[in-house]
This record gives sequence, structure tokens and C-alpha cells, in this order.
Amino acid sequence: MRRHSLTALVLGVISVFSPSPASAQSNPAEGALSARDSASLLRSARREQADFERLRRNRLPQTWGGGSVRCDERIGRFCLTHGSDRDDWVAPPEDEQTAAGRATLIDHLGQAAERIPGDGWIAGQRVRYLVEARRPDEAVAAAAECRAEGWWCSALRGFVHHYAGNAAEAEAAFADALVGMEQEERARWSDLTMILDDRTVREYKRMNAEARAAFETRFWHLADPLLTRPGNELRTEHFSRHVWDQLQFRADSPDGISWGYDLREIVLRYGWPTGWERVREWGSAAGPPPLTSHYSSAPRYLLPPPETLLRDTANTAEWDADLELSRTGYNVPLSDSSAKWFAPLDHQVAAFRRGAAAAVVGAYQLPMDSVAAWATIRAGIGVLRLTNLASPPQLFRIDDSGPRGALVAELPAEPVLFSLELLVPEERRLARARYDLDLTRTEGGISLSDLLLLDASETLPDSLPAALAVARGSTMARPGEQIGIYWEMYGLDPTESPEISLSIRLLEGRTGWLRRLAERAGILREVAPIRLRWQEPVLAGEYMARSLGIQVPNVDPGTYTLELVVEAADEEPVSVRRDLEITAP
Repeated sequence: MRRHSLTALVLGVISVFSPSPASAQSNPAEGALSARDSASLLRSARREQADFERLRRNRLPQTWGGGSVRCDERIGRFCLTHGSDRDDWVAPPEDEQTAAGRATLIDHLGQAAERIPGDGWIAGQRVRYLVEARRPDEAVAAAAECRAEGWWCSALRGFVHHYAGNAAEAEAAFADALVGMEQEERARWSDLTMILDDRTVREYKRMNAEARAAFETRFWHLADPLLTRPGNELRTEHFSRHVWDQLQFRADSPDGISWGYDLREIVLRYGWPTGWERVREWGSAAGPPPLTSHYSSAPRYLLPPPETLLRDTANTAEWDADLELSRTGYNVPLSDSSAKWFAPLDHQVAAFRRGAAAAVVGAYQLPMDSVAAWATIRAGIGVLRLTNLASPPQLFRIDDSGPRGALVAELPAEPVLFSLELLVPEERRLARARYDLDLTRTEGGISLSDLLLLDASETLPDSLPAALAVARGSTMARPGEQIGIYWEMYGLDPTESPEISLSIRLLEGRTGWLRRLAERAGILREVAPIRLRWQEPVLAGEYMARSLGIQVPNVDPGTYTLELVVEAADEEPVSVRRDLEITAP
């Protein structure tokens, strides 16, 4: 799995300010201070905030710089450089003087808030630095004491609940904030232009107001990163980034750069920086040293793919793509820090017909020694109906499971978004596998279930419950290993004996172009290490369950395809495939 880090290096300074935030005016009715005294106290608070940021800036860790800088993207004054999991920056422990200076600033902001509780700027900065200091309980209390504009106080409550890991409470607070905003501000917070991919944003811009509102609702339903947990952490993170934008109005920043629309775009796309470094340059240079700001994006692109966003039905879109240059990145907060994601979850998903419904299996396996033996692993399946996203997710959960297991969900036979999710709360680690599944039942003729890979067992399972007990947690196998395959057949004529064949062949998309050319020219034959063909009588019943044991052939590591074909008289052949990743011995 590639983890993307993002660095932004200041190239110049242009004063471009963001739109005005919530009111920073005091409310004389709420205190005994005169307007002049309130203004003096506010100026003093702003000076202290600026003094703290200068202190922080002067105590930042240093790194060597100079020379040319690779620029993956230019946004206004800034050059953005995307990193990878090999060079992801980790912030060193914070300087003690910086921590002490922040604590003093928080105390003084608290005193100022008591004297002018209706000031939105003081309320916001107090909450901001409490969140930054990882004092979530105090931050929640401070937000509750806010007496500024109603929508701004609601936004601050959403902000602190989000960073405390309380997504449901954050969503409720942000919903109140959106209702209380003026129309222009609500439209600015709701706009998705900056975070959508190029293909989707073109369609989005063509929509009228009504269609846009419907699209935005659909987008956030699909973008919910964990369907098995209450609240939508990506939506609350997005709104929290708008709060960061508001907090920077008439406030000094750690990098000392005036806030502008370019910084607003960076924050909306990548969040608040995880840290900063002062750049040491070779030789002497006039003025303060340049800074590098580090932004940590999610390890995978968590937003819905365009194919799913622009259609109401299931499709073959790839979720959780590992992109080199992701346009945006999101992390999921757990407790008071961001969760870490496992490498792409080893898993398999298989669907089986059950009358007017379907049984969908999600089997998983965490890497060995990836989780402490004492840690709790919570596995679950969350399902959204793609034709009715307003309905709440269906949840199928095992709260205390092991590092491998298999879950089954009984679902309606219609297009759904299927999400297999794991959470290790003690270690703040997450994993998920997400698919669009079209479970619509085809009428008439023969049909097949998916292939479910099994561990080797003394007896082959003759039912889905028996197969679940030995389901593999991944689609990987080693050469020479014994594995099993379970599947079901539907619509068979009991008077016939259909012919069944199974093959394993090299997946064409993973072969070299010279080999594919040679195969098509007849110089080489397609690699098919296993070819089986047999006939058997049909058993009466709604479906016919079958399983088979095979030995993985001794072939080079790579991605191969298991293909099962069933042929019956007067019927078109039907087939089903499952990729098999053959690893090194």
C-alpha cells in the first residue's frame, strides 16, 4: 500500500484573504465591558496569538534544503510535492517551549472568552488550540460555552467532536451550522468542486441547483468511510476543514504566510498540516528561512469512484484505488488521533442466490503478527442500497472476532454498495474492502454463484454454512498448496447431466506483450496449468451446491484466473471467474 504525503513549499507571498468568518463582534449585553475595552481585549488576544505562532515558528525542526524542488502541482503561491510510503514525513516530538507557550495562550484565551463570550474569533482560537493540544474534553466544554453567532458555535462543536472521534455528534452539530448559515455561506461549504476528480467535476458543474443538491447528498452517502460506525467521518472532516479556513481569518499561521484562496484550496483538499520544518539553505540568505508544510493524506483514495457517483446502479468501478497523485486525501479520526490503515485488506467476496434475496460472504485475513494478541478485532459488513441511499445502512457485525474470519449478509437482490470493515480500537487501526455489487436476479436459464476459495479440509463442504467454516481469508495461494472451491448452480434441469469444466490460466492482462502476441500467432499455447472436465447428475432443489479440491500448480508467481464453465443441452454456456494470486513458495 502506498501512503501519500504531501509537502507544500512557499514560493512567494501574495496577500489574498479568505471570506469573512463568523462575527468577531462582542455582545455588550453579555458582559460589563465597554465596546472600547472589548476591542482592546480582542487586539491583545490577537497579539498573543501572533506571538505564539512566532515562537512556534522559531522553534520548528530544521531540514536542509536549497536547489530545485520537484513540483507535482502548483496552487497559487505554492508548489506541492507528493510523496510515498517510503518518504512519509513523521513529525518529531514538539518543542517544550512551544507546548508551554500554547498552554499559556489557551489560558489567556479562556480568560478573554469569559469577559467577551460573544466574540467568535476568541471562541474559535480557544477551541482550535485546545484541539491542537489534544485536550478534547476541554475543547468540547469550550465549544459549548461559545456565545457568538449560532451557526459558528455549532460549527465549533462539530469541529471538536470530529477531532475527538465522535462522528455522529459532529454530524449533528454541522447539520445545525448549515441550517443557521446564510445561503451564500451554505453554498460555499456544500460545494464539492475542489475535491472531485476532473471527470466528475465536469458533470457536476453542468448540473442545475436541484440536481447539484441531489448529487451532493448522494456523494456523502457513498463517501461514508465506515458504514459499520455511526456518523460520516469524511463529511465531518470536510466541514472541519472549512472551520480551519475560517479560523485563519485575521489570525497568524505557523508558516507566517497571509491566508489566501490558494491555502484555502490546499486545506480543503488535504486538511490541516501535520507539521512544519524550517529549511536550512546553503550559504547566507536574507530574510526568514522558508518553511515546508507537511500534509498527511489517507493511504488510499477513499472517495467514491466516478462510475459509482454518476450512476444509480452497481458497476465494476474500483474502490480504494492506490493513486500516485491523489487530488485529495482524508484520514479517519479515532479517539483524539487519526487512525492508521492496514495494507490493502486480504479478503474475498462471493454472492449466492437465496430466492428473492442473496447471501454475500465477506472473508478476510490480517497479516500475521500485524495485531497484538490481546487486541480486540471488530469485523462487520455495512451495506447501502444504491437505488435508495436515503435508507440507513444494513449492518452485519461481529464485535469480537479474530485476525481471520468469514461473515455473511442476507441482502435484497438489487444493486448495493458492500463494505467489509475491520477495526482494532486499541491500536486505532482500520481496514476495509468495498464493492459495487449488482445482486439483481436473472430469470430463466442456468446461472452460477461466485467461486468461494476454501482451505484444504478432510471433507468437502456440501452447503454454504459448511463452506464458511473453511473459507480462505484471501485469494492468494502457494504453488503445491491444496485448496478447495465452493460454488452453487441455479436453474438446472433435473433430467439432464450438465458438463462442467474448470481451468486455471494466466490472466492475460498480467502477461507480457510478446507472450500475448506469440499466443495469438499460435507459436505458444495459452498457459493452462489445470484443465478438468466432468459430468454429473442434477439434484433436485432450488440450487445445487458443489465443491472441489485442487492442488495449486507449480507455476511462476503471478495472477491467474480460475474459470468454471457449465454447459447444458439447448443452453448457452455460463461461466464464472475468480482471480487467484499465486505467491512465491
